[in-house]
Amino acid sequence: MDGVTERANCLVGQILRSVIQPDQSDWVDKLPIVEFAINSNISSSTGFTPFKLNYGYLPTLIGGITPTENAKPGVHKFINQAINNLEEAHDAIIESRV
Repeated sequence: MDGVTERANCLVGQILRSVIQPDQSDWVDKLPIVEFAINSNISSSTGFTPFKLNYGYLPTLIGGITPTENAKPGVHKFINQAINNLEEAHDAIIESRV
């Protein structure tokens, strides 16, 4: 492997280790949000996010979405978990760069 690939794999490993539970039971649930966070991260070499280069824009996940009061409990749980996962993934990216 080249150095760039090795560094990318190391970064993904660091992020996953920082957001999954110690028993590693929830890593499958965290993968999509970690992928979203990585692809939303601005590259220091290009100045763009992978999303911006591939699609021409940065998609938003669920910014500002809150479930209505009459929403089913599963909707509340899903939205809260998605927001929490995104925040954890974002924090992990910042931590890995420090």
